[in-house]
Amino acid sequence: MTDQNSNDAEHHFLLRTKKSGVAFLFFDSPGKQNFLTHAVISDLARVLERISSDSAISAVVLISGKGNTFVAGADLHEILKYQTAEDATRLSEFGNRVFAMLANLAKPTVAAINGLCVGGGLELALCCDRRIATNAPITVLGLPEVSHGLIPGLGGTQRLPRLIGAAAAIELIVGSDLFDAQRAYDLKIVDEVVTPDDLLKRAEHLALELVQPDTSMTGEASQPSVDQLKKLFALWRRSVRLKTKNRYPAKLKVLDAIEEGLLNGFDRGIAREISTFAELAIGEVARNLIFLFFTKELAKQLAFKEARQVSSAKLSDFKVFDYEDTPAITGDLKTASGEKLFQLASELQTDEVLAVLTSTDSINDLVETLPNKENIVGLQYFHPVEQIKLVEVIPHKTTCSYARALAVKSVLKSKKLPVIVSDSPGFLLNRIVAVYLQHAEKLALSGTPVNWIEKSLTDFGMPIGPFAMIDEIGLSRAAAIVTNLRNKLGERFFVNSTIFKALELGMQGRKAGCGTYLWQNDERQHLNPDLQIKLNLKISEEQVTPEHAEKIAHRVILPMVDEAARCLEERIVRRPREIDLCLVLGIGFPAFRGGLLKYADWFGIKELIAEINEIYQETSPISPISDYLMKLEREKRGFYSRATD
Repeated sequence: MTDQNSNDAEHHFLLRTKKSGVAFLFFDSPGKQNFLTHAVISDLARVLERISSDSAISAVVLISGKGNTFVAGADLHEILKYQTAEDATRLSEFGNRVFAMLANLAKPTVAAINGLCVGGGLELALCCDRRIATNAPITVLGLPEVSHGLIPGLGGTQRLPRLIGAAAAIELIVGSDLFDAQRAYDLKIVDEVVTPDDLLKRAEHLALELVQPDTSMTGEASQPSVDQLKKLFALWRRSVRLKTKNRYPAKLKVLDAIEEGLLNGFDRGIAREISTFAELAIGEVARNLIFLFFTKELAKQLAFKEARQVSSAKLSDFKVFDYEDTPAITGDLKTASGEKLFQLASELQTDEVLAVLTSTDSINDLVETLPNKENIVGLQYFHPVEQIKLVEVIPHKTTCSYARALAVKSVLKSKKLPVIVSDSPGFLLNRIVAVYLQHAEKLALSGTPVNWIEKSLTDFGMPIGPFAMIDEIGLSRAAAIVTNLRNKLGERFFVNSTIFKALELGMQGRKAGCGTYLWQNDERQHLNPDLQIKLNLKISEEQVTPEHAEKIAHRVILPMVDEAARCLEERIVRRPREIDLCLVLGIGFPAFRGGLLKYADWFGIKELIAEINEIYQETSPISPISDYLMKLEREKRGFYSRATD
């Protein structure tokens, strides 16, 4: 190859032309991955101008210079720096102009994809005449922008529907689907799937084929008629509204951009895409979702870093014992007894680790008299286990680093996210959730209709109401958790006799088919009439007003902030973002709000304290507000912000 790259030109691209006339354009930014920034796109514009004017170049292969990434999309950090819609508009307009240069290049182009090819990376590949992807596990494609509260802003809303058809493109874009090379081939997004070793050779061969004058370089999928398109978009809008209740605006607005282009032409579609992208990029929802994305990625990186400490360890050396006599997550040990736990601990080999599953008992207390305690660690899974992707990893005082790392590795292997928490009553999630549930119960006992409470919290954005959550947890387990918190942390946690009366009536929860709701075939039906008939709780035929619903939601949600502040004060976790991530993953706290403590900052700490104080004054016993929260007010800062003075 001949190196055509000059030292004072592009910093992110290397252009090398072979004797065959095929130029390999290597995208190789400084750093571990390739991202699309303003500087990168500027360099791309310059190199495309050179390619266009170089008569020695007959075709182009766009390829990554990195082993694990094609292009990882736009730089979300750069997007977060936008102050106005005009800032976002300028970048999207500029990016679309440069991508159009690639799409309209008079020379055939092939995208050779190995590794991550998502967001702007896939939009870049869509500008090429052909796409080849490797069958390596690291090759992942998709347009996930909607999951970040954005829409594709570099032509993706227009080029993908034209390539694979409206119906398939809408499903991928609205769903933010990520997929492997084989599925991309089945969808006709890529033209070939090859091994990584064959990628360069096959890409060059295909580029040369496209040079032939009788080879078609472009083609569009057939589209439905105008009437059929309108019906398709109407169905999608109805579905999105039902699922999101308009809380995630990108899911609806991306439909507008796609429809505009298909009905009124490519240029009109691009214009709608640009304006919509700019509007969403500076919105609160996108910023909250991007914050949570970064938080989750950081947690994953830290977990993988810890797991790598035991890279040679076998997961078969990791045993799981459920101390609370519930079905084991892995393995077949189900008998909960101190004797069984002692026996298992006694039999541990040097390189074996025992995980004890518990939601109430202190790990330090459980291991106090056990042998080999350094190889024991606590785990807490959450119900329903098959859906909740969070696991608390709870080391005790003398857990060795090997045991902790192997526990993290095991959780990652199960495709769940491990979060390290300190050993404390209720640990992290159960402690905050207990506050949520008991304040919902207080409202019900004071005469607020149960169905109003449920609707108020789902209107707030929770996936299910607190009484449905009690059914998921199981009433007996919920009672045990709150009883433990009461015994260990004092009277701000209370155990009301109502829950024990419910248990006497057989209201065990979802698994038993009867709880605060009645269940059939594992599906929630309606509130159990016994709530009203035998437990004297109220169910109203009237609808709760939006204003009253907001007040009800705050009565239940805001005390959780105070308890979360106590958890930070006690260093159960170190950072607010860990609490927000755990609540979003663990109980479905509305992601569009950014998490519980993000929401607290948005609400305002001074206003929050006033509201919590009012709530506490109405309940008995009166609880003091946490020192941590009061300190935030004194320093005039939030959980995520510095002092203003």
